[in-house]
Order: sequence, then structure tokens, then C-alpha cells
Amino acid sequence: MPAAESASPSVSVIIPCYNCARTLPSSIESVLAQEDIQAQIILIDDGSSDDTPMLIRAFHAQYPDRILFASQPSKGPAAARNLAIGMASTDYIAFLDSDDMWTPGKLREQIAYMVRHPECGLSHTDAVMVDADGRQVRLMKSREAFNGPCFEKMLESNGLITSTVCIRRDVIGKCGLFDTTLVTRSDWEYWVRVAREYAFGSLNRPLCYYRVHDSNISRRIDQSFSDHATIIHRNIERYGGEISLRDVFDKAWFLLYASYAASFAHAGRYREALRNWVRAARLQPVNLKMHYTIARACSVSLLKKLLAPVLARGR
Repeated sequence: MPAAESASPSVSVIIPCYNCARTLPSSIESVLAQEDIQAQIILIDDGSSDDTPMLIRAFHAQYPDRILFASQPSKGPAAARNLAIGMASTDYIAFLDSDDMWTPGKLREQIAYMVRHPECGLSHTDAVMVDADGRQVRLMKSREAFNGPCFEKMLESNGLITSTVCIRRDVIGKCGLFDTTLVTRSDWEYWVRVAREYAFGSLNRPLCYYRVHDSNISRRIDQSFSDHATIIHRNIERYGGEISLRDVFDKAWFLLYASYAASFAHAGRYREALRNWVRAARLQPVNLKMHYTIARACSVSLLKKLLAPVLARGR
């Protein structure tokens, strides 16, 4: 049976950890600094080879009543989140990546919202994108389409930032756990299943700092593209018999091809960019915004490539 909500709802914060010794302390400290809510923190070391395990044990020693931890061989964030979910016994479960941070009022505002909206199984917030050094880059606004019933929109694409998401414990009993067969995008696959059963709630305020990295971009694009396509195929297998969703799946394929055409272009992989540009154009040939975005990505990437030798000589 799902845990009943008490007068003062309890919250567990799940943080998968993998070689994150540089950023993990600030993530944990942002949870410890939450106002009015003393959340339980569950840290799962996913086979780290740096000082992450040592840091986890040090934080546990300092806050033994608030921090739980466990270790597993490197299995990925989905398996780490599933292990932590099994350790949690609270009314709510919030997710935080080991390189992201929260504002002090994040959980207070989010839990209050969900208490006021019992139909909401998942809530999420806006975020501020920051670079590897913590400098603010831009505001990441959550789209209105991901507020209330939003199953069809979630089928099309992922509009949520995992580190802003909080779910009721009831969701686990109805929707299960994260899919560990996916190396990337297991969060999106899970949000689709949640959206099938529950309404979402969007707090249109930036309550999270989302850190972006540029390392290993080419390898991550390949894996992410493959997993993205796998999720669309699985969603078609599950829900494709519903006639009303046929246009939704066409749009899902279009968004896959268009977004990765631009990503491949930024990575200087023009053959893959062109291939996906053509695929997107077959689905929406007169989408001028798509053509402009991909063409601009190709142009900027090519210009950087051409100027790189000149800039290198000038140093």
C-alpha cells in the first residue's frame, strides 16, 4: 500500500553519483539548505573511480540521521534511482542530479503545490542553466503544455528537467520503476508512463540550477539518438493502436530528426546532420523554422571549423 501523506509530508531526495567529486558537495548542500523541510537524502554511488565514495561517507558521517547511501557496480542512473526508491519510505520522492543544485525554497514550494493539487502526480519547475564553473547561461522555462493532463505532449518529446521533478510515492506503485535497459533518456520514458496516469504540475519559477557540460558530446549524441528512437518505438507498441495518437507519433519522429540534425551539425558531423535533416523535411517539408535552425547550426559549426586554424595561429 502507498504511504499515506501526513500533516507534514516527508520527502526523500535521490541523487545518483558517478565520478562527481567536484560537484556533489554543492548538490548535497543545496538540499541540506532547504527551508522548512528536512528532506532525507539518498546517495547511490554508481561505481565511481574518483573521490566520490569518500565524500559520500564523509557527508553520511556528518549527517547520519538525514543521509542514507549505498553502492552498486556501474549500472547507470536508472538503476541507481531504482535502488534509492527501494530505500525510500517517504510521501514524496524528488530527483536531483549530482551536478545540479536547488534554490533554498524549492521543496517547500513544490510540496505545498502538490498538497493543494491532489490530482497532480508529478510536479516540475523552471531552471537556470549554468556552465561548468557555475556561471549563469540562460533561463530554462517549463512549457505550459506540460501542465495538467499532458500525455500526448510527453509522447512527442521530453519537456522536463529531471532535477526539478518531484513525484508522489503512489506513482511508484502504479507506474513501476525506471527502465534500466536505456543508457540515456530513461527519465523521459518514465515521465511518459506517469503522464498516462496522472496530471502534471508546473511551477513557473526557476528553483533549480542545471549544469551543462561539453565533454564527450559526439558519443553522447549517438547513444541519446538511439535511446530516443527506441522510446518512440516502444510507445508506438504500447499506445499505437489509439487512432488519435497517430499524428502525435509523426510529430515525435519529426522532433527526433530535427533536433538531432542540429545536434550533429554542432558536433561537426555533417553527414548525420544532413541525413536527419532530410528525414525531418519529409515529415514537415514547409517547416521554415526547422530549416532555418538546422541551416544555422551547420553554418556556425562550419565557420568555427574554418576559423580554428587562424585563431590558433594568432595565439
